[in-house]
Amino acid sequence: MRRAFTLVELLVVIAIIGILVALLLPAIQAAREAARRAQCQNHLKNIGLAVQNFVNAQKVFPTGGAKYLQAGFGVEQNIDSGRPLGPAKQGLGWGFQLLPYIEETAAYQIKTTPELQQVVVPIYVCPSRRLPRTSYSEAFGLISTMDYAGAVPCTDREYLRRRTIFPQYDPQKYVPFTTASISNLAGSFNGGNGSGNEPRNNAVYDGVIVRSTWRYLSGGGNAPWVGEPAANVVQPVSMAKITDGTSKTLVIAEKYVRSDNYVENAVNHYSDDRGWSDGWDADQMRSTCFTPVNDSDGIGWQGTSLTKYFGDDFATGPVGGVYNVLQFGSPHTGGINAMFADGSVHVVNFDVEVIVFNSLGTRNGLALGETNDLTGVN
Repeated sequence: MRRAFTLVELLVVIAIIGILVALLLPAIQAAREAARRAQCQNHLKNIGLAVQNFVNAQKVFPTGGAKYLQAGFGVEQNIDSGRPLGPAKQGLGWGFQLLPYIEETAAYQIKTTPELQQVVVPIYVCPSRRLPRTSYSEAFGLISTMDYAGAVPCTDREYLRRRTIFPQYDPQKYVPFTTASISNLAGSFNGGNGSGNEPRNNAVYDGVIVRSTWRYLSGGGNAPWVGEPAANVVQPVSMAKITDGTSKTLVIAEKYVRSDNYVENAVNHYSDDRGWSDGWDADQMRSTCFTPVNDSDGIGWQGTSLTKYFGDDFATGPVGGVYNVLQFGSPHTGGINAMFADGSVHVVNFDVEVIVFNSLGTRNGLALGETNDLTGVN
């Protein structure tokens, strides 16, 4: 007699193997995600190290740039005698300004915007979300994406100053913060003084990465750019200006990107369509006025159609009809990776109290809802 498996025995063995594989797959996926999340944290640590080296060399933190870019227009405006402008005048944001400190000096020396925006910077991309690569934007062509953003807080100074210009604003009206307040609070992203595609007078920025002060009046092409600084605005921030303590002040963290829009930046990809080579825009600056959310949360994609900007076929816009997606967020479970002014990286939970989160974004203790003394406000 020959010994062999019966058909029933073979099916039982196959079933057992299938069950074991099904049990192991989640564990394998979790291990892979843990590795990707650790790499994402490591990217932020490298960014933090670059920021510290920048401060050592420049004596101030990088700025967030002057204004959002337009096609074929950006780096050309921000060169003087063949060299990029310094932090106060630089129209491109912190992602560009840090290039020499992350071994991307060749990219820093590029002289045209279309060429610059195609440079892939691996540490600016979270591997839990997507691979470092160029992505297509219908409005701007090929761009290299950015998964991190500088913090812009809402502050009492900002709202009190807005009240002197727009009396209808009450600094206590939006405490505590709610989703419904987004359209009202969005003005703080531009310093509380107009929508602003350029630095404006009397604007207030109480984060560590502040807006560049320089606005351009004329020039371009073969002619030198002529400009002037905005009046009564904060200058690039030095370490000494962080009175809250460097270990308690959030500088850069993961930004919210809709989970089904990681790869291609089509026409409806708000705030992820210009990449790291942008200026003051939600591509690389986000607000601490709102709690961070997971990428699967649709909070950034509800609301009003933005046909007034882009025509009748434009997709539905973010909450409150605000053009930019202002939230921080991540693809991870639990929270976002965040880099603080001392270079350390920590996880900030999604369920953080919004007042606490906004307080982390300020350098000077002037979070909305706190009392403060306006003596000496510049």
